[in-house]
Amino acid sequence: MTTKYSTDISAERLREVLHYCPDTGVFTRTDSRGGRYAGSIAGNVRADGYIRILIDRRSYLAHRLAWMYVHGGF
Repeated sequence: MTTKYSTDISAERLREVLHYCPDTGVFTRTDSRGGRYAGSIAGNVRADGYIRILIDRRSYLAHRLAWMYVHGGF
């Protein structure tokens, strides 16, 4: 099964909704929304081991978001 993942989020928006710790590789939420609480770990592990994170109803792979968070773009 092929899943399409979005790449149309800006680094600014990413930093508004998530905090990334490069030492641990963990994303945490910056605010509470939709049953998810500020400070909670963001994302779910897929069957293949990749972590996906939903932002604004779109799915992103965590390793791609980490790159954007640190470097400012894909």
